[in-house]
Amino acid sequence: MLRNASNELLKDSVIKLSRDYIFDKIANEIFVYWFGTPSNFYGQTRIPRQGTIACGYFVTGVLSDAGFNFPKKNGHK
Repeated sequence: MLRNASNELLKDSVIKLSRDYIFDKIANEIFVYWFGTPSNFYGQTRIPRQGTIACGYFVTGVLSDAGFNFPKKNGHK
């Protein structure tokens, strides 16, 4: 859709709609599963409400669940 946008105004509109859609899905459909999951500096759970989760794992996990891909680093799950 973005590639087919014929001008900057249309491209900006596509980007805004996409950003709003992703934000809505993360805020209203993914975050809610994590409510009640305890935070811990070393937490690494990928299962909401089971175990503990560190803030970095939470952020990358939520974004991964939203469809973003991150390269795996040595020593991390």
